[in-house]
Amino acid sequence: MSRDGLELKSEKWKHAYRQSTKGECQKHSNLYCLGVYGRERGAVEGFLGELSNAVTALTTRTTWHDFISSDSPLGKYALGRIDREGNWKRILSCVMSEALQMSRLQGEGRPKTEGLWSTGLWGKVLRGETGDDWSDSTKGQGMMMAIGCVIGAMMMDEGRQGDLPEDVRKICTQIWETVALDLQQEDKPDVSKEITDLGGFLRQIQEVRGGEQGRYHGLGFLLSIYYGLSRCCAYKGKYELSRILRRSGWELGNMGACHIRGQVFTCRGDPQGVQDATLNIWTRHPKSLITSQLRPPPKSASLKDGKTGKELPSGPPSKQMSQRDQETAEKLAAIMQGRTPNQGIVAVTGKATGLSSQDIQRPLDGLKQGSAAKSQGPEHRSQENSMVPGTESVGPRVTESSEEKDAREIPTIKPAAPGPQEGSEQLPRQGAGGDVQIRQGQGPPIIPPVLDEGHDELPGPLPDESAISGSEGAVIGGVLASLLAVGSFYGLSRIYNRRMWSRVALKIKRNKPGARVGYQSYRGKT
Repeated sequence: MSRDGLELKSEKWKHAYRQSTKGECQKHSNLYCLGVYGRERGAVEGFLGELSNAVTALTTRTTWHDFISSDSPLGKYALGRIDREGNWKRILSCVMSEALQMSRLQGEGRPKTEGLWSTGLWGKVLRGETGDDWSDSTKGQGMMMAIGCVIGAMMMDEGRQGDLPEDVRKICTQIWETVALDLQQEDKPDVSKEITDLGGFLRQIQEVRGGEQGRYHGLGFLLSIYYGLSRCCAYKGKYELSRILRRSGWELGNMGACHIRGQVFTCRGDPQGVQDATLNIWTRHPKSLITSQLRPPPKSASLKDGKTGKELPSGPPSKQMSQRDQETAEKLAAIMQGRTPNQGIVAVTGKATGLSSQDIQRPLDGLKQGSAAKSQGPEHRSQENSMVPGTESVGPRVTESSEEKDAREIPTIKPAAPGPQEGSEQLPRQGAGGDVQIRQGQGPPIIPPVLDEGHDELPGPLPDESAISGSEGAVIGGVLASLLAVGSFYGLSRIYNRRMWSRVALKIKRNKPGARVGYQSYRGKT
């Protein structure tokens, strides 16, 4: 065995071979037969989601065959020699198998709710499904290659000096950047920058991807790989996290060596009676495999001024805004209380309209009344509308009921395009610009004016009827022409049908047995 390489110590995996017949994959016995994972669908947030994406992307930078071959640069680095026995692919299968079977891991002295890792998290990392034989699926191949990249980053001794072949770096850099651990920056001068135990280390871990519940997922994933290595391989060196850790100035040299005992991760120094290689969180000599810059927090949504392009200050809603919303709600409630049972309020954000059963009944009556009102002129119609409750006249003077005034005072109501035709059966609807037109009674639509914030007065008179009368006259004329055409057709049919039935009756009378028949000649009666 090379002094600095991995040696497979698991007898079961030393003699493991790939399944001889497809479909006879013996889980955790045949090479790459690790079971089906990742049947979950949908997006996964935080570290787990980013790792899943990096695993898939890894398969585009190298081929599965090149990665596990005896000439694999990473395999030769891990074994310390050319892999003539094919142990590299057996090591990958064994480490992955043991990592999957580690049901749970938590830090020593930490509450159970602060678990570092659990076997159920693999399903999220492997979403997209692996299949029983991982070598037959993109996700399975990618994960086993990612495990190889992590193994190479963890291996360290004095003879290696932290160097990895350049072709390995090209393949594995994205995986290393994804699994790298960040410690929080501490700028207070009176705070000690030394961490001496596991508890202090866990408190300083910073994870900006996802919420607090995923804070230790990155560390837990790395420890699951270390657990697999300790179960599968003999190694005379030590495993380390030094090359994939951003310390942010923290001193970690006095932390003890770490190992896993049962389901607990502890860092109390080299334990007595433990033959497996331990794990150092950090040592001074290694060269980093990752960038020195901490991960930036995710960008939050921001609002920009439409004219200047500058970002508007963000913060919680102001009390003034909440008070305005409350006043709007109170106005709507007051209007609703004043309505009869067959009336109601139709409201959307910042808008409200009145709606009664009068608006949706008797469309023909509405047409006739609208036509009569139009023929009588604006003065007569204005007087008629003033006698009908809930209606308004459109003209130089505007008379409003208290309910309509309340509806007008609701902010953000803007003028709409010309409303529905006079007398037609229409519910309140949105115009082309998204504004609401209000119809009450049988008069023309009431178009609310613009009310700027902080102003209670109406900006001016409502639009004159002449601006919208042209389209109304065209529709009414068309309807009347249709009615006249129907009447003409009906009259003609009555005349024609009367003559036809008279002839039929005469024929029946002549052919009836026993009927008296008269004869007549051109010269006279006989």
